[in-house]
Amino acid sequence: MTATPIKELTIVLASQRSGSTVLCQDVTAVGGLGVPNEYFLKIIGKNKPQDPSEQHVLEAIAQGQDPARPEAAAIKMMISQAPTVASYIDGGDPRPPTQATQRVIDWARARFERVAIIALVRDNSLDQAISKAVAGASRTWHLDSAAEKTGKPAQDFDHSSDRFQMEILKALPQFIGQKKIIRKIVRQNADIAHLLHYGDISAHPEETAQAIATHARALGLSPQGMSSNRTLRKLVDSERSAQIKTCFKAFMERHSGGQI
Repeated sequence: MTATPIKELTIVLASQRSGSTVLCQDVTAVGGLGVPNEYFLKIIGKNKPQDPSEQHVLEAIAQGQDPARPEAAAIKMMISQAPTVASYIDGGDPRPPTQATQRVIDWARARFERVAIIALVRDNSLDQAISKAVAGASRTWHLDSAAEKTGKPAQDFDHSSDRFQMEILKALPQFIGQKKIIRKIVRQNADIAHLLHYGDISAHPEETAQAIATHARALGLSPQGMSSNRTLRKLVDSERSAQIKTCFKAFMERHSGGQI
């Protein structure tokens, strides 16, 4: 049987710990746009092919084809993955993240009949950095009902240690920079890009699904308009989050002469 050629591609563009997994669930639940996930992880890093090429990028994208509409596919691309993906497409050295991200988008627009970008930022970069530090310390990247039954492993770590605070500090400038890149990419591709915010998608799942469907439909894609179907939970509750922020503030004051 010949595989159905992909004509429509939805790219979920985000950075780590910005709510992109929830957004991918929303895109999938809307229906007709593809099934986005981090398929690029299967071809980069330790999984890098011996002779990486554009074909590997296409094969990764094909994993996100919609079962009901295989002519449509979706994939999630983190800003940090773009330089590697662009180098596979061009066969050259990795470009800086902004140039690489735009190169992947330009390639997609030339390769497929229709392309939609659903971009996501988390306005509070400190919360994003804390989320990454929590995930790393707890070895729990996503919390669903199954994980909760095991005793909420994301709660079992020392958030007061200097080592944990350094992980937050290390991640913070990275996320600030990636957020700027995403916003710039959205401006550069305003005709096909729609920007969503973590706070909005967290609080308003139905409105998020509607925004995805409306944007896709305006670009000639065929969303089915189904409702959101989310299963994920936050790694730590609001009380623990407040405690972590208090510890981080104390850490920064201790290492800046109390000037924070």
